[in-house]
Amino acid sequence: MTWTGPESSEPETAAPPRRRPRPRPALAVLTLALIVAALLAGPTTLTVWRIDEARQNPTRMQTAHDTARQDAEIARAVEGLRGLLRQIRVAPPGAAGTEARRVALSRLRVLASDPMWRADLPPAFGAALDDAVAVAGRLSDQAAAQRPWAAEIASALAQLAPFTAGDGPRAKALTALHDVLAEAAEANAAALPLLAAEAHRHAAHAIAAPPSTTVVRGDPFAVHRAIEAALDIPAARRAALADRAARATLWQTGDSDLAEASDLAMTHAARVLETSRDALGGTMTRLTAALVSLGLAALAAGLVVAWRAVVGHALPLGRLARRGIALGYDPRRSGTGIDAAWDSLERLVGAMEDSAAVAQSARDAESNARRDATTLSAALLGAAPEAAVGRNLTGVARTLNTTLDAVRSQATLALTESRLLATAAGGRRADVSSERAALAAHLVGEACTTLSARVDEAAHLVSALRLLSAPVAEGPTRAPVALERILRETVSVLGPRLASRNIGLDLQCPSNATIEAPPGILTAVLCYVVEAAMLRAEDPPREKEGRGNGLSGIVMGVVLGSDARARLTIDDDGPAPSPETWALVQRTRGTDATEPGEWQGIHRNPERLAHALRRAPDAAALLLADGLARVALGAPLEIQEGPGRGTRVELSLPLQAAGDDRDPSNGPSGRSDPDGPGGDPDLPLLRAGITRG
Repeated sequence: MTWTGPESSEPETAAPPRRRPRPRPALAVLTLALIVAALLAGPTTLTVWRIDEARQNPTRMQTAHDTARQDAEIARAVEGLRGLLRQIRVAPPGAAGTEARRVALSRLRVLASDPMWRADLPPAFGAALDDAVAVAGRLSDQAAAQRPWAAEIASALAQLAPFTAGDGPRAKALTALHDVLAEAAEANAAALPLLAAEAHRHAAHAIAAPPSTTVVRGDPFAVHRAIEAALDIPAARRAALADRAARATLWQTGDSDLAEASDLAMTHAARVLETSRDALGGTMTRLTAALVSLGLAALAAGLVVAWRAVVGHALPLGRLARRGIALGYDPRRSGTGIDAAWDSLERLVGAMEDSAAVAQSARDAESNARRDATTLSAALLGAAPEAAVGRNLTGVARTLNTTLDAVRSQATLALTESRLLATAAGGRRADVSSERAALAAHLVGEACTTLSARVDEAAHLVSALRLLSAPVAEGPTRAPVALERILRETVSVLGPRLASRNIGLDLQCPSNATIEAPPGILTAVLCYVVEAAMLRAEDPPREKEGRGNGLSGIVMGVVLGSDARARLTIDDDGPAPSPETWALVQRTRGTDATEPGEWQGIHRNPERLAHALRRAPDAAALLLADGLARVALGAPLEIQEGPGRGTRVELSLPLQAAGDDRDPSNGPSGRSDPDGPGGDPDLPLLRAGITRG
């Protein structure tokens, strides 16, 4: 109750309680995102702008480097112009050096007038080149107008030399005059007046002396003309020195102009590089400032997010903890009773037993799956020999069909020609000439020879199929067999299929190699190795990757070792296996064959064969061959890279024990060769029946 004044006597109604605002987490998250975006928008935009500006720096630097390099090349070319100017200077004066000066001056003018040199350089560079060209022209003109003073001095000395011979007073005076003038021809300008006075004194003595008894060429005044010409040598030497000084002055002027042009080019190149470096430094400084601003903005955004997390989560959790304590959930209160704890423990034990049962079920399922996979791999190994023979059976059947067609044609020919030799009753026909009868007999003989050869081929193929599909003998009943025969029979079975793909198959095996192994299993191993090479050659993705140029040849070789074992090698020149194939077929390196990581064949690791069948068929073929070799032959395959390209597969087989008196050419059952006289009785009857037909 509140009192409102003396005139009010009714009680005031209480105000309704204020409702707490409903939490809106989406609005809070949106607000926080807007704050963070506002903090990062400006620095991010600035940083992106600076990064785009910095991305243009390599282009600018490359342009600057190209300009500087071009200016440096121009400077080096200008140094070459200095050499041309030097050639103009050192060329012989007069007509003797006219061609050399003309060529050097024309090259200098052509190079100096190139507009590409003056495109990016300052105007002072072009002015220096023009001055140098003008100086070079004046230097060439002066050298062309100069008299050959050295030749004239040498000519005057040569005219005076004949008169120095003899012992008379005039000869001695002329000798002294010749020596003084020769020294004057090499003297500098300061010594020329003294040498000229000395020369005039010796000339006066020579003229005053009595003439020599010997008159040169019969002219008594020739000596006076020689003396007169020789007395001009000091003046000629002075003129030569003056011309040389003038040329040196012009050359120094032109050379200084060219050196100035070269310095201008190099200075411009250095200025371009310095300007580009300063621009790059400014760009990097601005980019650093933008990155620092972005980092500060990110730090501020992180602080805002942390503050919002503290305000939105930590404080409510603190309030919740305080309310729990106020409601009696104090962690410092007394513990739970023994009955409640026992019930909790029983529930925990029950949950653990349920989890153990589920785990045991999972282990049983995994064991069953592994056992099923092992059973499937064993089934694959058991059917592998028949599958290998059956895969090549089409080619063998086609070859047998071709052979039988040839047999039929030859039999028909023999029957037709034999009717010309005898009647149906067996008598000789009188209406056939002796020549025709002889020809018919010859054709019948050739047909019989061809029939015999074709029947032998068919019998050989049938014998090969019977040998390769023979059952595997176990234990002591396994008989030795000639390795060469097994390889020949394998080549006979594989030959038609390989020949249809233009693939050659070469066999290299000694005739005395005898092994104790089932022929069918060994043939299946060889067939799967050849099948792997053909699958690699037929793989289109591998051709696109450029791994090889196809399969053209396979070589089977046998080497007898000193350890009573035969090493069988199959080399092919096809494409190299892919990395995935190598990973599937190569064994893990280890010191012990029983280590967990060691590959022990598909009968122990069937999951690798399943993966190979899905991803790499050539690897699956090699794995099947390796599994057959491990299970039936007792030796694994060694798969390596070929000598040039392709692969090399090696298999080590035990040779026949010493002292075994069984025939190495016998088959696995101990019988003789079916092709021989004591072989399979069905084959001779087959041959005889075809021949009689």
